[in-house]
Formats: sequence, C-alpha cells, structure tokens
Amino acid sequence: MVAFAISPMRSAKNTTLPSNVPPNKKARRMDRKNFIQSLVDQQGRGLEIGPSYSPIVPKREGFNVDVLDHASADDLKAHYANDPNVDVGEIENVDFVSDGRPIHEVIGKSGAYDFIIASHVIEHVTDFVGFLRSSETLIKPTGCLILAVPDKRRCFDINRPLTTVGEVLDASLSKRNRHTPGKAFDHIFYSSSRDGAPVWTANATGSFSPSYSLALAHNLFESSQTDGKYHDVHGWVFVPSSFRLIVSALNQMGKIGLRPDLIEPGAPHEFIARMVPGQIDATIDYCKLMQSACHEDRMP
Repeated sequence: MVAFAISPMRSAKNTTLPSNVPPNKKARRMDRKNFIQSLVDQQGRGLEIGPSYSPIVPKREGFNVDVLDHASADDLKAHYANDPNVDVGEIENVDFVSDGRPIHEVIGKSGAYDFIIASHVIEHVTDFVGFLRSSETLIKPTGCLILAVPDKRRCFDINRPLTTVGEVLDASLSKRNRHTPGKAFDHIFYSSSRDGAPVWTANATGSFSPSYSLALAHNLFESSQTDGKYHDVHGWVFVPSSFRLIVSALNQMGKIGLRPDLIEPGAPHEFIARMVPGQIDATIDYCKLMQSACHEDRMP
C-alpha cells in the first residue's frame, strides 16, 4: 500500500536549492520544480504519484502525465477547501486512485512510462521494496524513477534512528500494507521541531523540542493494534548515504531491478534520488557507505 498524505515538507514547492551545492552543480541551482523536471525526458510519458495540490509536472503546463493519488480531485479539493495555505486550483485531475493494491496493479500497465515522480511519498509507503518493484514494472527500460526524500537532519525525523536494510526486507517479507504500531509510535514520539518549525535549513541553530507528548504516542500505539485503520506515518528515515546503501544492497541481492543513478540535494530539507533499471557495481564498498551514513547522521 502507498500513502500519499501531505507532510509539512511537501508544501515547500517553491523552495530553491541550498547554497552549499558544489561548484560543479551550479548549473542545476534552479528552482526545485525545474530541477526535478530537468532530470526526466520532459517530452515523454510520465506518472506523478501523490502530487495533491503541488504537482511537479502539471498537466496544465503541457506535461503528458497520469496522476495517481489517494483520493479523487473532487475529494482533494473538498479536503483543502478551507485551508488558507492551499490553492485548490493547483489540484489536477486524478487518473488513478490508490486502493491498497500495488500501484502497478491499480494502473494496470507495464513498461508504459518514461518517468515516474514521487515527491515525499517513499517515506510513507508500507512496503518499500514493493513500491520500487511496482515502479520498475511501470517504467520503460530507458525510464527512471525520481524520488524527493526527506533528509532526517533537516526535519522532524532528526531524532529517529536510520532505517536499516533488514527493516525493509522484513516489511517486504510480510507484504506489509499497514505500518506497525511501533512505527506509528516512533513517528509521534520522536517527532521534533526546531524553534517551532518542522523543517529547517543546514545553517539553522535554533533549539529543539518534542512535537507531541508521550501520552499521544502511547495512545496511537495502543489504538493502532485493534482499530484496523491505516495510520499515515513516516515508516522510513534516511540520510543520502543510508538511502544509497539500502537501494544498492537491495539491487545487488536481486530484490529490486533499479539502481541509484543520481542522489543530490533538493530543497534544504530533502535530497533527490533518480533510480534507473540496471545492476549496481558488484565492487561497491558497503562498509564505506555505512560509515558515510553514520557520519552524515551525526552532522547537525
């Protein structure tokens, strides 16, 4: 199952790239939306997953895209009708509504898309491996999957431990379609704000405070064991190196057929990953990647 709820980070659609992008990336220092668009074949057929009120490749701008979301356009507009921070005019027609099945089954196609874009979706999905497999089924052999992924160092996940390869393997093994009560607890209990904000830039120096109470986390843990509901939480937590480590290991084990082609900063609170069909280099140094992930995780 794929979740598409809007986290506080997904509303930052006009954020520019951070100022610390290395000199050889200067040509890519453009508005976030244009940067992501530059990573795909803009004349090709695309799929955008969970864009809600902030599409990156809007149909109204001439992009040849299908949209998959958790609700219809009418339902999304009704949901956000009274939200002063949302322009419901940005919500486009939804071609496919997620119903809990793998997304390639919902869409009913294979090898149909030149690109798939999913902004702040991957951290919500219950089966990380299953989502990547579905994406692999949907894209052409020359296609790509673009993911905008929260960087835990710059958002409310900062105090959560990094996701491990074993965790995503466990979720795949059980074909998980609900987050576990423990995941729901961690999402609430570890959530932190910096000077009251859920996201921040690399040079932020403000103080941290818990976003929610232990009692709220405990109540969700207890209720989620019996209520049968889908609770939309961050099931997975990454820094760039830990994400590369996970997808590289999954690829080399034959669990997925996509490999990381590019991982770069996006907005200040995220990184952008482009995944393409193919096999990872068999000589990859996993120990070095683990050390890089640990180093990044300790960075302020």
